[in-house]
Amino acid sequence: MCGDHTAAFRAVVAEARGIDPAELPEQTTWDFSEWGLDSEEFLRLHKAAVLEHRMFATMPTIAGCAEALWRLSDAGVGIRIVTHR
Repeated sequence: MCGDHTAAFRAVVAEARGIDPAELPEQTTWDFSEWGLDSEEFLRLHKAAVLEHRMFATMPTIAGCAEALWRLSDAGVGIRIVTHR
């Protein structure tokens, strides 16, 4: 399973701001600056997303992602999952 972190976090940010999630522009940066988040607000909202909204347990999956990764692996492509706690 591969989760859609941006979709899940978008819902939390929108709820915190009292807006429709569609009002937040497409994420194009690592720091969500296009959503007007500074580092303090990002940390506060992300912590709430993880602890209060259980974001990692409930985030939507990306359809077909796991199968695509298996096809790439079977074709000999090296896959590295990079994450940060």
